[in-house]
Amino acid sequence: MENPEHKTLVSKIIELFQMIFRKLSKLFDKVVFNKKGSLFISLFLAIIISISVNYEDISLSLFHDTTVSVTINDVSVETLADTENYVIEGIPSTVDVTITGSASDVQVYRQQANIRAIADVRRYTEGNVVVDIEISQLPSNLEATIQPATAEATISKKVSKQFTVTSELLLGTGQSSSDFESPVLSETTVTIKASQEQIDAIRSVKAIIDATGQTGDFNVEANVMAYDSSGTPLQVDISPATIQVSVKRANSDSD
Repeated sequence: MENPEHKTLVSKIIELFQMIFRKLSKLFDKVVFNKKGSLFISLFLAIIISISVNYEDISLSLFHDTTVSVTINDVSVETLADTENYVIEGIPSTVDVTITGSASDVQVYRQQANIRAIADVRRYTEGNVVVDIEISQLPSNLEATIQPATAEATISKKVSKQFTVTSELLLGTGQSSSDFESPVLSETTVTIKASQEQIDAIRSVKAIIDATGQTGDFNVEANVMAYDSSGTPLQVDISPATIQVSVKRANSDSD
């Protein structure tokens, strides 16, 4: 037998829903059949339809046509020059570049891995010149502002000179130069090609021999380096750049 209290509760819930429905129905009739309400609904529907139809144009206007500027720091500079015969000094290794254009175009360009700046000095000969720095293959729909936009470069003709090579052992913990005999170099002279100023600055040319961890005789290919009076390595062309070296352990026969 059905519980009277349960039946009363169900009836009350049904009456509540009926009352809410009647009120919503009356509200709908008032809005629809009221002049102002009808105009509001018509305007709202017109806006929704317009947005739906013109969504692509609106999105393009909001997100693609917006002009933005983005700065990309430390863009590598490539110097185009006859480095076989000339030394180029004064060109910065990196620049900061500000790219301006539509948001989508700038974003695509930023994601490229090959963004690079160019300093072309191939049309110049010896002397001091002002060189423009430009962005390589910049799309026509973008603009670039470079900092610095120019560089004062010094172009010097290379000259050649022969130098005697000495050896230098790089030793590890617990090692001593007396542990080894004098290294035997396959080449005792090298040719250095550089500007006259750089040639004049050279005070020593050494074959750098890494003896770290060596406990007996060994052979190694050593890099050749040129140094100025303060021991600073000089960026010059050395031929050959490496030489073969033989090193014997001191008193190895008696060990």
